[in-house]
Amino acid sequence: MIIDTKYYHQALTTHFDSEKVISGNLYQMYAYLNNDQEKERDKVGMLLYPKVDKELNLSFQLKEYPIKVSTVDLTRDWKVIHKRLEELIKL
Repeated sequence: MIIDTKYYHQALTTHFDSEKVISGNLYQMYAYLNNDQEKERDKVGMLLYPKVDKELNLSFQLKEYPIKVSTVDLTRDWKVIHKRLEELIKL
């Protein structure tokens, strides 16, 4: 799993009343996955954001790679944060 962490006031952009993942972040994740030297293994990409306005738990396919987009509430107790991170990396 390749995890890229980001911080934005809003993890999603709005375009014509539709929320979308920030395309630059997706292109960057695709580059990480596609250029990884370990070509023979299955890879999953995750964009991880701190929870600002709402929790995200998205999953979709980007070409041949599964992608997850998730948030973590950093205002919570560290044990809750730890548990959330463990949940996120389970495939």
